[in-house]
Amino acid sequence: MTQTGWTECLEDLRDMADRLTERVLAAGNSTREADLALKMFGATMGACLTHLWADPDHPAFLPSVGYYQMYGSPNPDTVYRTALIDGSGEYLIAGRRLVKVKSQKSD
Repeated sequence: MTQTGWTECLEDLRDMADRLTERVLAAGNSTREADLALKMFGATMGACLTHLWADPDHPAFLPSVGYYQMYGSPNPDTVYRTALIDGSGEYLIAGRRLVKVKSQKSD
């Protein structure tokens, strides 16, 4: 799937979430119930997307919590990624750890 295709898929899911909220509210339910329905939709969507693209032989870290899944709040600090792995395999995770260095004020 191309980046454009993936983005379009997520946009469709976002639109579906908007329609879900509208329907729950139109049925006379409270905003709290609409929020709960949206969070349940996000949880289901996150689980489905994770398993849809999961390949334990070649794990890909996909968003599991973030803007579209609506766990917690839509906050850039809460975009978490998960990958399906095979418990009998060995994996090497490589990268660079970013460390914020405090700057000192010079006189």
